[in-house]
Amino acid sequence: MAARPNQSLPPTLVIHGEADRVTPITDGTKLAEFAIHLGVQTELVCVRDADHGFDLAKDDAQSVDARRHVVEFLATRME
Repeated sequence: MAARPNQSLPPTLVIHGEADRVTPITDGTKLAEFAIHLGVQTELVCVRDADHGFDLAKDDAQSVDARRHVVEFLATRME
């Protein structure tokens, strides 16, 4: 049974590095699952080979892809 949409909480984007040595990827997954359980519009993006605090300002493929997700996420929710 799917949770009803929760209008009191904002849509949530979770971006987590799969190689994070500080916060395990399972924590990011649990956060996204809990938000979904609460009915929050949630998107989880797992960034391959990215460590904790990867730099979104860089021009490597990981950072470019993560920025694209942020832009798309915000663009579709700020209509």
